[in-house]
Amino acid sequence: MKALGYEDELMEKGIEDPVSHYKREVARMNAERKAGMERERVREISDAPDARHLGHFALKAEDTALVAAGDMALLQAPSGLRFSLHDLLSSLVYARAMAPCSKLRTFKDVLPQMEGVDASFTLDQL
Repeated sequence: MKALGYEDELMEKGIEDPVSHYKREVARMNAERKAGMERERVREISDAPDARHLGHFALKAEDTALVAAGDMALLQAPSGLRFSLHDLLSSLVYARAMAPCSKLRTFKDVLPQMEGVDASFTLDQL
């Protein structure tokens, strides 16, 4: 919202028809905003990396065969954690096997690019 002034003052400044003048100005600003939003939408789509981390499936198959999730659930029960300790630790192991880096970078860059990994925990929990 922007105050433009009174019609008589604007006419004194040399604008013959202030209402028409500012209607055109608003239409121009709306078109610029719409074009900017379209550029942003296109940029967001094109900035998504195509690479996905898929090499963790061998580790995931071994983890599933060991049935570690049930054992970890029993160990986790007394602690009262509100997230799956198994999902957190297995996701961290898979991510570190694919791209060894800090926990922060793992959380922000690697885990979102991993197919089939449940990352339903926060950075603080990690």
